[in-house]
Amino acid sequence: MRDALTPQIRRKKDKNAPKRPRNAYLIFLDRHRPDMQKENPSMAMKELTRILAARWQNVSPAERAECDRLALENKVRARNACATSSVHTTLSHV
Repeated sequence: MRDALTPQIRRKKDKNAPKRPRNAYLIFLDRHRPDMQKENPSMAMKELTRILAARWQNVSPAERAECDRLALENKVRARNACATSSVHTTLSHV
């Protein structure tokens, strides 16, 4: 058991490990952020993200379903990449 005074040892990240899959919200942001940036070139990224987050809360069921479908495809792709990868990682969070 580790006590509070013992420093935690971190495992080094493997650069060849598969990346985590993008969820539906991140897919929505990726789709809409470029248009928002073109419409508002002087707006800070933080403000753009805040506006897009509000839009995500009120997004149509059809668009949310499309983002969910793409997220599920990414999840399956990530699991397959993890299974075929030579890196010994688990994507238990996927």
